[in-house]
Amino acid sequence: MTASERAALGAVTLLAGALRLIGVGLVPENVFYDAAVRSMSLSAHNFFFGAFDPLAATSIDKPPLDLWLQVLSVKVLGFNSAALKYPAALAATLAVVLLYDLVRRVAGGPAGLASAVSLAVLPVSVLTARSDTMDSVMMGLLVLSAWLIVFGLGPACGPRARRLCLVAAAVVLGLAFNVKLFEALIAAPALAVLAWMGLGEGRGEPLSARLRARAPMLAGMAVAFLVTALCWLAVVSAAPRGERPFPIGSTNGSVWNAVFEFNGIQRLSHDPQPDRFGGASPASGQAPGPLRLFFSGGQDFGGLLGIQLLAGLLFGATALLVGRPWRGPGPLGEPGLARAALWTLGVWLVTGLVLFSAMSRLHQRYLEAFTPAVAAALGVGVWALAREVRRREVAVSLSAALLAVVLYGVVVGGNGSVVGTGRVLALALGAGTVTAALLAWRSRPGDAGGRSWWPTAVGALALGSVCAFSLSRDVRIVRSHSGDQAASPPFAARQARAASAFFASRQAGARFAYAASAPSLAAPLIVRDPRPVLLLTSTGGLPIVDAQQLRARVRAGEVRYLLTRGRCPSPSNPHLAACAPAVRWALSGAQDVTAQAIPRARGMIFRLRG
Repeated sequence: MTASERAALGAVTLLAGALRLIGVGLVPENVFYDAAVRSMSLSAHNFFFGAFDPLAATSIDKPPLDLWLQVLSVKVLGFNSAALKYPAALAATLAVVLLYDLVRRVAGGPAGLASAVSLAVLPVSVLTARSDTMDSVMMGLLVLSAWLIVFGLGPACGPRARRLCLVAAAVVLGLAFNVKLFEALIAAPALAVLAWMGLGEGRGEPLSARLRARAPMLAGMAVAFLVTALCWLAVVSAAPRGERPFPIGSTNGSVWNAVFEFNGIQRLSHDPQPDRFGGASPASGQAPGPLRLFFSGGQDFGGLLGIQLLAGLLFGATALLVGRPWRGPGPLGEPGLARAALWTLGVWLVTGLVLFSAMSRLHQRYLEAFTPAVAAALGVGVWALAREVRRREVAVSLSAALLAVVLYGVVVGGNGSVVGTGRVLALALGAGTVTAALLAWRSRPGDAGGRSWWPTAVGALALGSVCAFSLSRDVRIVRSHSGDQAASPPFAARQARAASAFFASRQAGARFAYAASAPSLAAPLIVRDPRPVLLLTSTGGLPIVDAQQLRARVRAGEVRYLLTRGRCPSPSNPHLAACAPAVRWALSGAQDVTAQAIPRARGMIFRLRG
């Protein structure tokens, strides 16, 4: 790496960190997982099992690896909004550096820098990294897994080091599964292609011979992934029943059910999935379809990802048609690794594009599963064209592709003064790119060493034109303190403070401060004051405590109050937590005392009677 590349990478890293960290403490919290962090910080038992409530009667719906990082952060920095978001923001920033070195090893330093810039300013990545959700940590682990494979297959590694790196890559992919489960596996086919093509054993021989030569290494990677991915689930399942919390989302109390049914099969269902409040899940903005990620309405996938995605697809396809992106060995001299990386990039892009276009319920943060591929496609595509811009067909093709991206960006870029500035800058840089490309085509070759500043100028202008849209959107995200939270709070912060104070002053002698009809109703109160809470239902109103058990606890004086969102509007609707048998029984003879805690409010807090 040259001194200029080091300086450029330092500047890109600072930009990535600034976009993800400035004002991050002002971004609204994700109270559901923040409540779990609060509860997990109370004891080692809660920490290991990913407890949602302080008594660890329930746990979150996923392995708690990401939340472990958040617990460590709040232990060091105190329980506050910024500390909860630092792990995601820092993981996303480090991913920018890793992506640079990953691409540098297979496509050269300029392509690596262009890819790092693309990921640093990619709006959906910035938005997600400023939220206390799990997706940015998962994305960082996916980049690390790919980097380990490329590093292990490079010329610097001997046979033993290669095996260690490839197994480590599989272990890291298993850790990514423990962060965001099946979302992390969107990268798995691409990583498998990279390992298969990069190994090279038996190259030139029949397929059966190649399988025999590469099977031991690939089998070892598969075993390492499975052991890492399933070890926490296996240990939790082996714990005594009385020690295991009830996983939220599970229908039978099994953590396997929560992972493979609630977070697996149900995610592919076309039926609306109930949210953690017990109501129907909100619409995802755009209906499934092949152009979903390019639309600007709803959740604005077009503005957050579509501009760079289109640029990456157009530049990459153009480079394959008129350029020579895999001509000869990679920059570090390993034959075939550059070709393997290109195939990997294509598989990752296509997998993400197809799955996210077809998902019935898609949130912005899910797209982090393939944002590294989008950024790398743009970076590699831009540089593959720029370095051959003195060829007429390349100069014309690059100009045409950039014109299509800029026109699309102007259409979907959104409104506002900041966005308007980005449009003007993008148009200006786009015009400069076309001019420079045509001048480069008409210019003489470089000096005797074959060097010229034309490719660098054209590549920088083209990348700047695309990223101008992204950077203007990033500024708007930072200014508005935006994030992509997993769920919205069920009631206002002042109501949560008042309800928490009300329960705290009336718990004396009771085991539980209150019973809650749904987990996310209790979440804002747990975040403020982690008092024991009796959760009556799981996701979608599935019962955790039945009416008879609740009646016994009320009569024993263990719980006196109920926190809910009101009475059941339709007993036949199983997706509402208020329709659960225990909640219906509690409300049948309860007294509404909400006004005692929250003036001019009703239907939230009830005094239970046995």
